[in-house]
Amino acid sequence: MASDPAAAARIYAELGLEAAPETARTVSSRRTAVVPLPRLDPLLVEHGPPATWLTTFRHEAAHLLAIDRPALRAAPVWFQEGWAESLAVPPPGPWSTQGVSFALLRQDDPDRPLLDVLEGLPGEGLLDLRRHWVEAALQADPGPWPWLKVQGWTVADYLSRATPAAVYPGRLQRGREFDPPGPDGWSLLAAYPGETVDFVLLPRWSGRPAIDLEVRYGASGRPEGGLLLSGRGERRLRIRLGRNGGLRAYLEPKESVASLPLRGESFGAGRRLRLRLEPDRRAIRILGPDGADERIPLDPETFRGPFEVRVYVRDGILVVRPWQP
Repeated sequence: MASDPAAAARIYAELGLEAAPETARTVSSRRTAVVPLPRLDPLLVEHGPPATWLTTFRHEAAHLLAIDRPALRAAPVWFQEGWAESLAVPPPGPWSTQGVSFALLRQDDPDRPLLDVLEGLPGEGLLDLRRHWVEAALQADPGPWPWLKVQGWTVADYLSRATPAAVYPGRLQRGREFDPPGPDGWSLLAAYPGETVDFVLLPRWSGRPAIDLEVRYGASGRPEGGLLLSGRGERRLRIRLGRNGGLRAYLEPKESVASLPLRGESFGAGRRLRLRLEPDRRAIRILGPDGADERIPLDPETFRGPFEVRVYVRDGILVVRPWQP
């Protein structure tokens, strides 16, 4: 386990490997796996490793187990990766990406060879496909070379003969790393340097009840986070909280990136912050730290509910939960 990508880069250099420092990797010849945490931060130490990171850790541990299984190491790469993923994924739940490959492949050419599909899938879809393909192979042939019976499958074969462990609930979370709400209500987002993580706080919000949140930032990086509200119309609301400077709320075209400067220099890393959204006739009222109070008008043409509400952080760590006095 590397404490952050910089530590992973040093380990890869010592091993004589060229690898992206944010990427986990198993080096079979050295009987070593390197799994970097997104960053070294007291808030991450306090909270513990995110669920998505633990899945990666288990995946690489499975590759270490395979070192002493010559027959498994002789299997094609897709089978080795699917086997490792089958040992790594947690049980299906509301934040699971299990079944995402089925959702993606229903839009593909049914006669396309499945091996050709592997190159174009996003990471979570690729892992999901390999995993279910391996499970289908083991059901078709429990012998020493189970991949032989299924490696000629097409997309149609996969959709009709493989069985998803769960129905994919939709893209509720994007980026790495993420820990969904636990018994204490906290959700954690931990972004690698220069990257962004977000998740759906509310899939459908019409203004009631009010959104009342407690937010804390970590001490590492140059984090910026907040909320994104997307509803009907061509614009969305971005509410930005900077680690060292107040609140900024404004409408922007959908799929924009944050660009307007933040106002204020009122809070620092680790401070307990309160962010509250409530309806105010024809506007959304935003109450933030240190008396911040802004209103964003609704517009029937460009910005109206119901809204999908996402929490995001870039280049840092953020934890969020319902406000508790």
